[in-house]
Amino acid sequence: MPADISDETRGVCFVVMGFGKKTDFESGRTLDLDKTYRNIIAPAVKAVKAQKQIVVKVGNVGGLSFAFNGKKIPSQGATGEVRILTFDPSGLQVTVPKAPS
Repeated sequence: MPADISDETRGVCFVVMGFGKKTDFESGRTLDLDKTYRNIIAPAVKAVKAQKQIVVKVGNVGGLSFAFNGKKIPSQGATGEVRILTFDPSGLQVTVPKAPS
C-alpha cells in the first residue's frame, strides 16, 4: 500500500462486480465471476463500514447482489435498470433517478 495513505483510509474498500458465468465477447472464454469473487475478492475484503452512509449509483441493478448488516437483500430492479442505493443506519433507501431531459 502506498506510504502516503493515512491510517484512517487503510482498509477501506467497496467492491461492485458481476456474478455468475459470463462469456468474454472478445475472446469467447467463459469467465466464472463467482469463483473470482471467492478466490480473490472475498479473502481480501470482508465488509464496508461507514460512519453515516454509503451511496451507490448502479447502472445495472439487476446484475448485482448486496448484503446489508450481514443479510442478503433482494434485487432492487431488473437488468439494465438504474438505481441509487443509500445504505444508512435506518436501512436501505432506493431511488429511481429521473431520466435526463
